[in-house]
Formats: sequence, structure tokens, C-alpha cells
Amino acid sequence: MRREYMEKIVLTEFGECLLEYSSTQTSDQDRLGSCVGMHEECGSVDFKSISATHNAIYCRHCGLRVAIPKEIDTYGKLRQYLADKLLALTK
Repeated sequence: MRREYMEKIVLTEFGECLLEYSSTQTSDQDRLGSCVGMHEECGSVDFKSISATHNAIYCRHCGLRVAIPKEIDTYGKLRQYLADKLLALTK
């Protein structure tokens, strides 16, 4: 089965991207599930709790891991959080 993807979410300052899985009803308000998409370069990206205050999204293949606060629980919040984080790195 061929997967369809939404727009990319830039994960790191190196331009690594998450390709979100898409469905006919996917939107920024959709909650992040256990598998959130594909690392553009190599494999599936999972979502899991890593502490009382943070979750992580991580690539099963290469080990890329990005920690995010627990309140980031939708694709829209993830996109905005990472965009803000990358913008702060460039200042």
C-alpha cells in the first residue's frame, strides 16, 4: 500500500524532516500517536514518553531523537514548537 504524506516538519537545524502520515481527515489538530510518520532520510518515527515532563520523537533506523515538552501533543503544536526552536537557534 502506498502511503500519502502531508507537508514536512523540520526536526533539526540540519534540515532533517518528519514526513507526517496523511489520511483524508488529517489536520494540525490531530493528536500524535505511537508512530508519527517517516524520517525523510531513512525510517519510521515513533513517539513515546521519556520523563514526567517530556516525550520524544525518534527514528527507528538511525536513532535521531528530538525531546519535546508533554504539552506538545498534536501535529500543529509540534510544527510550531519546532519552528520556534529552530528560529531561536538562528538568532
